[in-house]
Amino acid sequence: MLDFQRSIEEFEKNNIKVIAASADTLEDAMKPIEKYKLTFRVGYGLNPEEISAITGAFYNKEKGYIQATGFIVGPE
Repeated sequence: MLDFQRSIEEFEKNNIKVIAASADTLEDAMKPIEKYKLTFRVGYGLNPEEISAITGAFYNKEKGYIQATGFIVGPE
């Protein structure tokens, strides 16, 4: 997330919106927001297995987490 924050001005100049989503609780999702002073929206509480099925992101069933993944979504 920090890499996206570091480039946020460039994204905004190009009318690109950055959002993040997490399977973490609100409390845990707030930690990187505060630590890195993120200025873009961060969702929380997603179901990692469902997100993996929808997006194809790697889901570690044994440990119950989804691998951090970035997507570019066009206006269409």
